[in-house]
Order: sequence, then structure tokens, then C-alpha cells
Amino acid sequence: MKKIILILTLLFTYTCFAQSFTSKSKIYEPTSYLSMMEFLQRIAKNSDIIKLDYLGVSYLGRKIPYITINSGTAGNNKKVKFLIFAQQHGNEPSGKEALLAMLNEFSSGLHKDWLKNIELIIVPQVNPDGSELQQRLTANNVDLNRSHVNLRNPEVLGLQKLFYNFMPEVTLDVHETNYYRADWLKWGFIKTARQNMGIVTNPNIAESIFKLANLKALPFVKQYLNKRGYSFSNYLLGNWNKGKPVRFSNLGIYDGRQSMGIYNTLSFIIEGKNGRNITDSLTVRRNGQLANIKGLIEFINKNVIEIKKTVADAREKLVHAQEGEQIIIRSKFVTTDSLIRVMMINIKSNSDTLMSFRFGGKVKPTLIIKKPKGYLVPKYDNLLIELLKSHHIKLEPFKLKENENVYEYKIFADSTQIKKHKNFKVEKKQAINIKRKPYYFVPINQAASNFICLIFEPQSQCGVNSKYGLISDRKLSYFLDENNIFNILRVETK
Repeated sequence: MKKIILILTLLFTYTCFAQSFTSKSKIYEPTSYLSMMEFLQRIAKNSDIIKLDYLGVSYLGRKIPYITINSGTAGNNKKVKFLIFAQQHGNEPSGKEALLAMLNEFSSGLHKDWLKNIELIIVPQVNPDGSELQQRLTANNVDLNRSHVNLRNPEVLGLQKLFYNFMPEVTLDVHETNYYRADWLKWGFIKTARQNMGIVTNPNIAESIFKLANLKALPFVKQYLNKRGYSFSNYLLGNWNKGKPVRFSNLGIYDGRQSMGIYNTLSFIIEGKNGRNITDSLTVRRNGQLANIKGLIEFINKNVIEIKKTVADAREKLVHAQEGEQIIIRSKFVTTDSLIRVMMINIKSNSDTLMSFRFGGKVKPTLIIKKPKGYLVPKYDNLLIELLKSHHIKLEPFKLKENENVYEYKIFADSTQIKKHKNFKVEKKQAINIKRKPYYFVPINQAASNFICLIFEPQSQCGVNSKYGLISDRKLSYFLDENNIFNILRVETK
């Protein structure tokens, strides 16, 4: 009798466990790391198309899993590679729950039509330590979504290596946005949209990528969600509260969306509507995220040829970048006279209110320069060299040619005086005695062309002196000698 009870108990437990990852099941708290790992190991073991691997380990030593889903021949170049990653912020669990539900569907034999055109790479949880602690940051208090340039934590280092290894045409970073923060509540209004989706905003992304994302992908996903009863909003910056934005976006390349988009990737971010706490309306939040993700997959499935060609052509231009091409190294959002209409909830009356705001998401360049032939980085700087290698940036031996000049920057401002959107003064002059130090040559005609210029130019808002700059906790002074000469040099044709 005891054996029968034990068997029934185990069977019941297994059944509940399996059902907990369906989109129809209700969830009352985030899935634990151990439960997630058991689930992923089980579906990978029982499926021919699902493969489980690990991109690295967290700060506290937890393995960070990723799943590849592919049918047919591996490495089929006709397919679009689509990388989806969630829960960079530990207190935003709905993206992970949505991906687990979707993986459960794939393991049950659904969505085979997608796999004819798409290879999926899925990271359900980038920040397992933060998730277990139910906090935004990692266990050592790092914001992973501000660390995609300096790669200061193993979680984001592994994620970026995964990106470089697959070089997907499309990426999606899944987040939640909190409308119940003090700034929204003080204002008295919150957005009603269940799902918000945004594209890259750095102005150096190819125009063809912008157009495909903004004019085709977002309208498609909006229609897909609306048909299924989910409200949708473009994740834009608007001047909403007495002329000041309630929620800023960014123009840097330090987050998941922009750091991958700068490679001319069709890169997106989802910001699902969060609850008042981590468990509030978690089932509804998960299902909204799941619908949003499926909507984007469906768009990819219907536009494979255009996506492949658009991304390939745009990346080809980076690989064949020419000296003298312009690159925008500083820019800012400006407000236009165009109005955007957004449905809001009046917190006091709990009523819907359609409000109009001046659009504040137009990007204005504030500093444009020309690309050099390449850059010189000192071989002795081990921190910098290892970081560049982690970013898969090509380094070559350097030998000065007769038709080349080398230039250096002299900096005329103390790093503590540099403020956002304010350019500090530099003097560019021909370098002398460069043979005293050994250098690597970093050519700009490679996939990382735009990325290289943005991180190496000292005046860049994404450069060494930016808040989330090149080497963690090392600012401009680290790259200066005793005469305030910047030690990353420019190589130009005479």
C-alpha cells in the first residue's frame, strides 16, 4: 500500500511539474533555478531538436543554460538565427516564464513550421543569482544591462560570446518595465499598454535595419498582439511630465539591444508591464510576453529572405568599411513638434485617459568624425587586449607603411569635469616616437567597425570616459600618460 501511495505521489508531482510550464497554467511565484534546470534537462533529453548547453557560470557559480532549437541540417545558412535572452534583471521574471512555456510547446511537437526557416538560441535566465535573490542586480550588485561593453561580470561575458559565436540576424532582450515607481505615481498616470517593444536607437545603425524594424516588424507585432487581446505600445521616449521624460531610453551601446544592434543586427527589446511586486499578475505578465515573442517569431518566419538580405548587406558594409566614412560619436534625443497619443490610466480616478505628448525620441548628432584606417592599442595593456579579444575584435601586428601617418590625441580637460553631452577639448597631432612602445593594429574594416570607433574615440559618449565605459572602474585617466596623451592612436593614410 505504501509503495502504491509513493508511486501515485511521484506521478502527481511529475504531472504538476510538467503542467506548470504551459501557458494555460497559473503561476503564483517565479520558477526557481533548480526547477528550471530540471525542466531544461528533461526536455533536452527527450527531444531530437532541443539541445542544452551553457554559456558560462554566474558570479555565485550557477551554470547559465542556453537552448538551441533547430530541425534539419545544422548551420543551414538559409535560416534566420534568432537569439532571445531574458531576465538580465533578476526582479523581472515574466520573460523567463514565457520562454519556459514556449520551450514546453516545442518539446510537445508544436511550431514545427517555424523551424523550417528559423534557428532559435534561447537564454531563459541570464541572471540566476539576482533571480534567486529577487533583486534587479547580480549577487555582486552589477547591472548586467549596463555592462555589455566592459563585460564586467561572467554572465554578460558569456552572453556576448554566445552572440559572437552565432552572429544571429535577429536578437530580442526581454524585460519588464515598472510603472509603479515613485516618479510615475507622483505624476499620477501610468501607461495601460501590456507590452512595449523597441528597436535600436544608436544613430550609426544602418538605415535599412531601422526601416525594417520600425516600419514592418513593429506594426506586424502590434497587430498580432491586438488580435489576441493585448495592448501594445512602441517603446519610445516622450516628454510626458511638465516637459521632462518620465522614462529615458539610451543611445549608448552598453545594453543588450544596442551592443548587438551596432553590428547591424535586427535587434529588439521587450518591456512588458510589471506588477506592483514580483508576483503580482505573474500569469498575465507571462502570457503577454509569450504572445509578444511569438509575434516577432511569426514576423521573422514570414520575412526570412528580406531579413537575411538586409542584415547581410548591412554587415558587409561594416566588413568593407572605408577610411573617411562618417561616424556619429555623440548624439542626444530632442523633442519635436510631432504629437504621439498614448492611453494612460489616471491613478486617482482609475479611468483611461488618452493623452497627447510632443515626441521626444528624435536623435540629433552632436559630434561627427571620420573613421581612420585603424587604431593602435598598446600591447602591454593586458586588460584592454583581453577585453578586445572577448569582443572578437581582430588584432594584427603593426608595421608603419610609407603612406601612413599615426596621430595621437592630447586631452585638455580633467575627467571629473566632463558632463553628459558636453564635449571636452582635444588636440589631434602627429605622434612621435611610436617605436618606443609595441602596438597591435585594429583595422576598422571588420564586423565591429562601428563598435571600435565608438569605444576608442576619447570624446565618444560610449568611450573610455562614459559611465559604462571600456574597462570597468577605469576612466579616462587610465588611458593617459603624464602629458595627457591618449594612448590609443589613430592610423590614417597620408
